[in-house]
Amino acid sequence: MVWNASPMSQPFDRICHYFGVKVALYFLYLGHYTKRLLLPTLVGIVTGIVRYSVPQNDYNTVFAYISLPFGAFMTIGMTIYLENWKRLNSRETLRWGTVHFSETVNLRPQFYGERIPSPINGKSTRYFSPREKLKRVAYSWVVISFLILIVFVIVSSIFVLTYDLTKKDDSDKLVLDDYKYGSIVSSLANVVQITIMTKIYNYVSIMLVNQENHRTDMEYENSLIVKTVIFQFVYNYAGLFYVAFLKEGFEGCDVSCMHELEYMLAIVFCSRLFVGNITEVAIPRLFVYLSKYQLLGHLDEYKQSDAERKLFMAQYDWHGTFDDYTEMALQFGFTTMFVVAFPLAPLLSYVNNYFEIRLDAYRLLFESRRPRPRNVRNMGYWYLVLQAFAAISVCTNGAVVIFTGDFFNYLETSTRVWMFSIFIGGMFLFKYSLEVCIDDVPEDVTVQKYRQEFLISKCLYHVPDDDVNCPIGNDNDDQENMIIIDDEDSS
Repeated sequence: MVWNASPMSQPFDRICHYFGVKVALYFLYLGHYTKRLLLPTLVGIVTGIVRYSVPQNDYNTVFAYISLPFGAFMTIGMTIYLENWKRLNSRETLRWGTVHFSETVNLRPQFYGERIPSPINGKSTRYFSPREKLKRVAYSWVVISFLILIVFVIVSSIFVLTYDLTKKDDSDKLVLDDYKYGSIVSSLANVVQITIMTKIYNYVSIMLVNQENHRTDMEYENSLIVKTVIFQFVYNYAGLFYVAFLKEGFEGCDVSCMHELEYMLAIVFCSRLFVGNITEVAIPRLFVYLSKYQLLGHLDEYKQSDAERKLFMAQYDWHGTFDDYTEMALQFGFTTMFVVAFPLAPLLSYVNNYFEIRLDAYRLLFESRRPRPRNVRNMGYWYLVLQAFAAISVCTNGAVVIFTGDFFNYLETSTRVWMFSIFIGGMFLFKYSLEVCIDDVPEDVTVQKYRQEFLISKCLYHVPDDDVNCPIGNDNDDQENMIIIDDEDSS
């Protein structure tokens, strides 16, 4: 394992040949994401140094002058990063031979239904009533809505507890008499609820998606992605949204809601990175050790063969890449949505991803069974999730600077609303212009795709060649000079 290599120096072709395209595409995305974080990391460090080195009296002015440009820079940078990922994805999947791959063909082995003749070709096929599936999907969303309501209750209780500890009258106030301590307590409590609710929801969401009885693996995974992202979005970012946009109106902030947002984002983000890496590496190894010990008894006295050793390794099936993409998508949200409040977030993401590449590779090579290779054309719904987070970050960063910060407090609310509307309107227009100007697929890749389609049509489907009239010589040539060979002449 090479520790000083760049994120894009991974042996992607070897990963593809051994683990399959799906795993290789994840490592390709992780390397591309980490590489694109380098410039935001450097700009964030400079922004943080400027902000944290100015006197407190000048903080609001400096924050206003550098935060909006920094937020605009992050929006532009993330847009270019996502567009370049589409180009890289198309080029590499062309090389790996999955650019035309479709995941909608094969049925899931777990799909069940009534056997009926197909209305298309008359062959026996499994049929599951769309009405019954709609009922099951509706039931899933009712359960998810109830869990989201529980999260809102928990988050509200955390902030009520923090308020009781810091805002009561002096006779009733407890030991937390500083807003920093209150932010730390609420942030740590938020981390605890995130960790607990993650475990609960992971179990419930898989159970709900299983009972929906999806026809293909792509439908199954897309349904799980939507449910997971919505719920994870709520319980990971609910506390941050409350501090940024609601706390001032409900209970007020001691110094500035901006400072409390910064403390909370730093604590929650760092804790999530730490807990995520521990959960990813240590806990699976512990469970494997316990299961091995329960089955074999005294491990030191047992001589294991290579096959027996691999039997007790953790399984890295499609849930492996699903969990990894979930982790990266949430990290992308923490990095971009409130980056103007905590400009060092890209630095934390870059450092984490630098080690994440090595940890994931180690886990795959030494801690997991070899996963069944799977072909994919792209990262699926996860790209839409990243696009949605990038769009939300435009609104949140603009709102944090204009509404949460103190520099524009002297302006009327209507004026700030107009400023916010102009800012996000201009940023979305520029963002859309970049997306239009940058081709999703490079020109040489497009040509090669058409060439592949042409060869496939000739070799597999035996499409006849077009009739091409190619007269020999010019129309003015003397007909007598033309030699005509027929069967009699050839004999």
